Amino acid sequence: PEGFVPSETLIEQGTEDIDRWILSTLAQHVKDVNESFPTYNFSRATDSVSTWWRSCLADVYLEAIKPRMKSNNVESKNQAAQVLY
Repeated sequence: PEGFVPSETLIEQGTEDIDRWILSTLAQHVKDVNESFPTYNFSRATDSVSTWWRSCLADVYLEAIKPRMKSNNVESKNQAAQVLY
C-alpha cells in the first residue's frame, strides 16, 4: 500500500486468522526444509518450498487478502503487507 514502511517485527495485535495461518504454515515448511538438508534430502526440501509457495501463499493467502488490499482500511492493508514482508 502507498506509504507502507515495513517494521522489523510483526505486530500481532490486529493480526487476522489468515495472517497467523500463513505464518504458521511457513514455519512448518521452514522446519521441514531445515530437517531435509542434513540428510541431503533435497527433493523433500524443494517439494516443501514449492508446496508452500503454490498451495499456501499463492492459492490461499494472496487470494484471501485481495479484498483487504482493495479496501479503505489502511491498518488492515499494512498488516497484510507486513506479513508479506
